[in-house]
Amino acid sequence: MYKIIQIEPQSNMIVAHIKLNDKYYCVGDDGYSVMIFKGDESGNIVSWIEIARFENRMLKDVVQNKSSFRTCLLIGQKMS
Repeated sequence: MYKIIQIEPQSNMIVAHIKLNDKYYCVGDDGYSVMIFKGDESGNIVSWIEIARFENRMLKDVVQNKSSFRTCLLIGQKMS
């Protein structure tokens, strides 16, 4: 199951709280790049180590649907 739980400003970026299957992610857009972090049920970032980072992309490009988000996760795992 893929669900965008909420999108809200946090610190210096806009963060989307995402649930994919039984895992939670926080996807942050700082205006220059989009970063994916591990999150918790409450929408907090639990690890500031980036799962993936995409330069010159927007939040909507990464979280628009399950397919685009899973593709971004896979690309991030291959790059790390």
